[in-house]
Amino acid sequence: MRDGAADLLRLPPGAQHRIAAGQSLPLVRSRRSARANAHHNPEKEHNKQRTGLYRPKVPKRIPRRIPDEKYTEVFAGLRSHRDRALLAFWVATGARAEELLTAKQGDAVVGQQTIGVIRKGTRAYQELPATPDAFVWLRLYQEESWNKGFPRSRAQPLWWTLRRPWRPLGYDAARMMFNRANELLGANWTLHDLRTLSLLSFRVAIDFSGAGGLGVWALR
Repeated sequence: MRDGAADLLRLPPGAQHRIAAGQSLPLVRSRRSARANAHHNPEKEHNKQRTGLYRPKVPKRIPRRIPDEKYTEVFAGLRSHRDRALLAFWVATGARAEELLTAKQGDAVVGQQTIGVIRKGTRAYQELPATPDAFVWLRLYQEESWNKGFPRSRAQPLWWTLRRPWRPLGYDAARMMFNRANELLGANWTLHDLRTLSLLSFRVAIDFSGAGGLGVWALR
């Protein structure tokens, strides 16, 4: 019998039950119910103790991020100005995907370069700074959609489906849009990875040799 299994059998029934339930064990075997360092003198340093049995350290994962060159490929693989504007705002603002979809047409303030969203947890309204390039793609999308007869009002949603009957764009539809671009590249990036990308320092450059002569968002 292995040492670990032998130690498990030597533990009292209560401790074995806690292991089966996925609960943590105390650092010291003699202490079964008291809180760790319950009577510690705050003027003294804590003594170094071993990690409790069967409680290994969980490694910290490095957040996933889309490499700059792959992001440019994903951007070039999008099929509409709406999708390019959405992707540009997701990266520029760092907002959650569902938060950006709450924006109304009047929330996009070009003069201040901000866009207003409703935060997920607090449900509070907050204006987030964006980049000029994101507003360029937004304007191209709005002109194209208004010419097709999309609802136009400051109180109307900013993002709409591209096919009739027109409906406000939901999270599932936006995720499917991003997944289609992933399929073209054979990648498995997620919308959450865009938030990690937005938190990194970057410089935005326009490459006018991109698709359609309109340029591709390039991060360098």
